[in-house]
Amino acid sequence: MVSGSLYAVVAGLCGAAASLSAKLSLSLDVPLRVLCGGLLFLCNAVMWTFFSKALRHCSSSARATVTTTASNFISSVRKQ
Repeated sequence: MVSGSLYAVVAGLCGAAASLSAKLSLSLDVPLRVLCGGLLFLCNAVMWTFFSKALRHCSSSARATVTTTASNFISSVRKQ
């Protein structure tokens, strides 16, 4: 059985990956922009799936939300 916190961490990581894909899609050549755009939608879909599972398996919705947000913040990439 997977805990809700693990689902929340994965959701946060997927959210950070989606953010990175969005940043890259604005700075690359057209074929890579399309690829990054597709990756953006895929990462968002996976993120929402895992966040929904985290809400279902955590003891409270606040715990799932805070864990997802913290995971996203810690794993976010800063582009200079």
